[in-house]
Amino acid sequence: DVESVRFTDNQIGTTTDADLITIADGAVTILGGLTTTTMSVTSTFGVTSDFTVNTDKFIVNATNGNTEMTGNLEMSGDTATLTHSGSTGGLAISSAQHVDVESVR
Repeated sequence: DVESVRFTDNQIGTTTDADLITIADGAVTILGGLTTTTMSVTSTFGVTSDFTVNTDKFIVNATNGNTEMTGNLEMSGDTATLTHSGSTGGLAISSAQHVDVESVR
C-alpha cells in the first residue's frame, strides 16, 4: 500500500475498493466512473450501456438504439442524406409547432 492506494497483482485500488483498475495485456478495465477533461479515442469506441452527453443533451438507449437530442441537428456537407431503411412502417417527422420543408421531390 502507498498511503490509501493499493497495488495487488495486476489491480490498483484503494483500501476500501481494491480492484478499481485492472491491467492486462492490451486492456485496462475500470470498475466505476472515469472523469477526464480531455479524451482522445484513436480506435473504435464501444459503449455497452446507455450513452449520454451532459446528462440529457444527447442520449442513446443501449437497449433499443433510440436517440434523444436537445438542440439542433446540422448537416453541413454539400449533399446530405437522411435514410430510413426499415422494412415496415414509415418515416415520421413531427413537431409541437410546425415543420418547414424547403423542397420535396
